Amino acid sequence: MEQNNGFKWLTVVWASAVLCFVPWIVKLILANGYALYVGIQTRGEREVIGERLDAMLESNGFLFITLGMLALIGLWQGYAVAKKTNGMAFVHIGVALVIALVVQSALGITPGDTVPQIAIGWIVAIFGAVAGVFAARRQTAPVQVQQASS
Repeated sequence: MEQNNGFKWLTVVWASAVLCFVPWIVKLILANGYALYVGIQTRGEREVIGERLDAMLESNGFLFITLGMLALIGLWQGYAVAKKTNGMAFVHIGVALVIALVVQSALGITPGDTVPQIAIGWIVAIFGAVAGVFAARRQTAPVQVQQASS
């Protein structure tokens, strides 16, 4: 049985794309859905829609939703990468996180507006990814059965 221990770039690129764009798409959907809701409520008053949308985007509740989403996506991608890579999961997920951070910073779609929010968002994503790797390793760890001696 031959093992391929090479670096799995497709897995890394896929994980970094998911880590980069899924949170942005979900935030976009939430913001536009809320803007539509407010627009229907206020019958299209643009100033009120803008004020309420800005208030929602700056609220702590929206920040907690974003952080929770980043943790879940990090957990999901850490688990998926650990399942596809044998023994080098931390290297693969680390490279994926760095690529996602660089792409998000270049495109301006960071997880927050201020530097502390961005840092906290990425720390949460890193912890989620590490937890996903540990969860995958725990699930695939060989179980040692102890036999009772008579």
